[in-house]
Amino acid sequence: MDKIKKITTKIICSINNVEKKILPLLQNKIFHVTSYKSYKAIIKTGYIKHNQNNQFSYTYGQSINSFGRKRAYVCLFDLRNVTDESKKYFQDCDFLNFNNVKNKSNVYFIISNRIYPQIISNAKAIQESYSSGEFNAIVPFLECFYPEKINVNDIEQIIIVKYLIPKATIRENEIWNMIESQMLNQK
Repeated sequence: MDKIKKITTKIICSINNVEKKILPLLQNKIFHVTSYKSYKAIIKTGYIKHNQNNQFSYTYGQSINSFGRKRAYVCLFDLRNVTDESKKYFQDCDFLNFNNVKNKSNVYFIISNRIYPQIISNAKAIQESYSSGEFNAIVPFLECFYPEKINVNDIEQIIIVKYLIPKATIRENEIWNMIESQMLNQK
């Protein structure tokens, strides 16, 4: 537990400054992002685990269709070679755009380069997904995968970000979530 404390950084950030304040900490890194609740479970078990059997609640909406979840892989993001083309997909990533009020914080597990050789690249995942003929959610250019659970000893740094959310934004998102829920129930 002492090792975890030594590598953990806590940050308070306005949702309006996420990209400006958090992105520089993630550039040139591969990381796993999750909720604070899941962070506590990871620390308790000592592993970042896949969610193929739905044992954990989904941190993000697209998780149910995730290429990684379906194959029992741990989902990661790779910001080592960010290009102007890949930056277009930042807006699709909840870890840079705060679209989900239920997560008033995010936790980023920066992965040690010791395990980089086992990582399944974005290009390989897209090729495999395309070959399978099934729909899989994969964030283009950015998302990659690890084929087994990740030991916390293979974590280089943990960044806990607590968001400052204006009350108007919370209310607006609550209304959208209610409308979305009603629409799903009508189907």
